[in-house]
Amino acid sequence: MRILFLPFFIVFLLIKTTPFLLILSIKKLLLYRSSIVLFLILGVVLIVLFVSLPTPSKKSPNDIRRADLTKQKTQLENLLKKQPTHRDILLNLAKINQALENEQQALDYKSQALKLDPNGDVFQEK
Repeated sequence: MRILFLPFFIVFLLIKTTPFLLILSIKKLLLYRSSIVLFLILGVVLIVLFVSLPTPSKKSPNDIRRADLTKQKTQLENLLKKQPTHRDILLNLAKINQALENEQQALDYKSQALKLDPNGDVFQEK
């Protein structure tokens, strides 16, 4: 959308400044004229750079949270490969999968953790 306004802005800028530049050139104020031309060139360069900047991503908080959970899941799965009998890793994977709505995987991890520690306080109903 910003790109569409760039040609109009440049034309507007030239229309507004051209009479002033002509007046300055007529009065032979070369120092001011060159400063203004330099300012205009700098302004156009800045506008072009501004237009070419990427727009910030508009990720929803749910997308960000989901990405974080997926990253944590990957890290815990790598730890689980090294320590397959670690109950807390299995429980954390179950919680993450539940948050990611992977109910079957969450139940699998919970059952594995229950097999490792059937009397654990985590599984006691309160």
